[in-house]
Amino acid sequence: MNKTEVTFETDEEILSQAETIFLNIGLTLDETINIFLKKCIEVHGIPFEWNDIPNEETIKAIIEGERLAESKDRKSYKNAKDLSRDLDI
Repeated sequence: MNKTEVTFETDEEILSQAETIFLNIGLTLDETINIFLKKCIEVHGIPFEWNDIPNEETIKAIIEGERLAESKDRKSYKNAKDLSRDLDI
């Protein structure tokens, strides 16, 4: 098996806590990452339930976007040139 080196950034405290957990179950960080990657391939995705719950600001933006999309008063454009002209850009 050909190996390649991977570099990633993460919070120092998160890494420390995770490595402690992995070492307590007898795994290195490298071994744990390889297990995760193989499982992703096996399931064709993230191998656990992903609850990406939007925060309050995102929820407000979603609601505002839905309101604007349903509004009869919204302005629409046939092309980018018309939009740019209206925005003075």
